[in-house]
Amino acid sequence: MDASGQVTHRVSPCDKIPPEARPLIGRFAEQRLLIKDRRQDAEVIEVAHEAVLRQPPFSDWLAEDQGFLLWGQRLSAARASFAADKRGLLTGRELAIARSYMQTRAKHEFEPADLAFIRDSIAGDDKRQAAEAEEQRRREAAEKAEQERRLRDAERIVEERTKAAAAQKRFTWAAVVGLVIALGLAAAAIWQYFDAKARRPCEGVHPSSSTARSTVRAPSARRPMSCASRRLARVERQIRAIGHCRVRQ
Repeated sequence: MDASGQVTHRVSPCDKIPPEARPLIGRFAEQRLLIKDRRQDAEVIEVAHEAVLRQPPFSDWLAEDQGFLLWGQRLSAARASFAADKRGLLTGRELAIARSYMQTRAKHEFEPADLAFIRDSIAGDDKRQAAEAEEQRRREAAEKAEQERRLRDAERIVEERTKAAAAQKRFTWAAVVGLVIALGLAAAAIWQYFDAKARRPCEGVHPSSSTARSTVRAPSARRPMSCASRRLARVERQIRAIGHCRVRQ
């Protein structure tokens, strides 16, 4: 069958005929529907006339196998183009069809060269798929490693920020405590300054008698007298001293 679907005959070596079909081929040869011959030291067989192929049961068989036969011709053409470096091995849909026929057709229905071409194509496709799967695995591993690295970086950043916040909190509390202490010291210094300033005018006053000194020192355990109270006490002592002198006279 040619590319246009027209049935044509061709010579086939007898050794390519399946053993189970040889008795039937022999009966067709006896009825002169097929012709056996010997060419180049090989026994061959062919139809007596192409018109026989258009008659049942040959026409029915050819109709059933028309798709496979046309595909076989395209396969042989593809194999010849590959041998001439005009194309590559079978891939995609072509290879899928070839795989399907290899599962549903007998081995003897394929030309040996075409069968080797299919097997080479399957091996090449399996190798390509394995390489793609390995590349996909490496890509996924790289993406996973990158995601893990980003996760570790994020966790590290969160930890560093947490530590920085804790350190900032400690620093803030230390600053507040330091400020409170400084304010307390400043208040104490101010109080001492004003207290010393208040005591300074009284430092030059000295009592004239031992009685006055004992009177001034006696209430040391009590609350210190103010400058005005001390002056008033001194004046009273002077008045009493003047009174004593007049009595003696």
